[in-house]
Amino acid sequence: MNSVLQRVYEIGIIPVIAFNSVDEALPLCKALMAGGLPAAEVTFRTACAEDCIKKIHEELPDMLLGAGTVLTKDQADRAMAAGASFIVAPGFDPEVCQHVIDKGGIMMPGTATAGEMQQAMNMGCEVVKFFPAEANGGVDKLKNIGAALKTCKWMCTGGVNAKNVNNYLGYNQIIAVGGTWMCKSDKIKAGAWDEITAMSREAVDVMLGLELGHIGINCADEAEAAKTAETIANLLSMAVKVGNSSIFVGKKEFEIMKKPGRGTNGHIAILTNNVDRAIYHLGQRGVKFDMASKNVKDGKTIAIYFAFWNLLRLKFSPGYAAFTFPMAIGATALYKLSDLVSHYAGAQQYAYELRLFAHFELAIAAVVICYVFVLYMKNLPQFLRNN
Repeated sequence: MNSVLQRVYEIGIIPVIAFNSVDEALPLCKALMAGGLPAAEVTFRTACAEDCIKKIHEELPDMLLGAGTVLTKDQADRAMAAGASFIVAPGFDPEVCQHVIDKGGIMMPGTATAGEMQQAMNMGCEVVKFFPAEANGGVDKLKNIGAALKTCKWMCTGGVNAKNVNNYLGYNQIIAVGGTWMCKSDKIKAGAWDEITAMSREAVDVMLGLELGHIGINCADEAEAAKTAETIANLLSMAVKVGNSSIFVGKKEFEIMKKPGRGTNGHIAILTNNVDRAIYHLGQRGVKFDMASKNVKDGKTIAIYFAFWNLLRLKFSPGYAAFTFPMAIGATALYKLSDLVSHYAGAQQYAYELRLFAHFELAIAAVVICYVFVLYMKNLPQFLRNN
């Protein structure tokens, strides 16, 4: 995929903006970037669109800019000259579309039917816009069309919001959505930049859907893994499912490794709706990943390990508190599980190993909690001055 379109895919949500004045351009884009959405489709519905694109491009070069509601070749030329990396139209005009392609630009024409989509693809459009998405049948319609147009990719706009965003992004031929719910016109007019930042961060969090997946426990061999899985299953009345390299217990709450995997004693798996987008957005927050561990299937990342200790080098933010809870609660849970296991005959060795694991996690949790506390106290004067 083209590098610009790859970034569109990784960002996932492209705010659609109709600026009222050039004065709104920089503060709004800074608010979006602070919330984790360094992208915007600036629509040519207002007279200041071209000047806004130019100003943002010059002063915020990390902002990915597209021009929307482009109806003519002249508008397309002005948008690209101002700094737009891609052009979006509400409908499919072959003349405008070909003009942008001939100029070396990226064109996303608006389409609503399979015929329009096929024509756009044949002209060389790698991604087309589906607009208005909800009014035209939504993701269900695209799934039916996608069964025939398997190489077609869409950016969907029109009726997409926080409630249905993952319905769209969950379909693998949709690379991104456009929306206004994180930067509504009344918030822009009011200059409510902090609210826009908060809504942008919430939009990213909803899109990623990060949650605890399972706890992995390393075992020396297959026999030990089977015995460990059986013990946990019997204790907690959970089902056992044997896989090639591991054994899952319950609804995959525990993964018992048949041979030592990554981590001294095991691992903690975090689930997300899209690993590529999680890598991008968490990377923007300073998280470092072990790229050598990346597992790719059909062109998309399905798993990766992140380098935990690099988290401690991040620039301080209140989000540091998120590191402390899962570690503390994980250590507490391991102690309780160890105590429960110790009451069963023949399970003393497992209880001992669980307690060692708990000691190890508690030590790390204590260090991290103290580290976060010190940073909070260190930054408290600055916070009070700012507020």
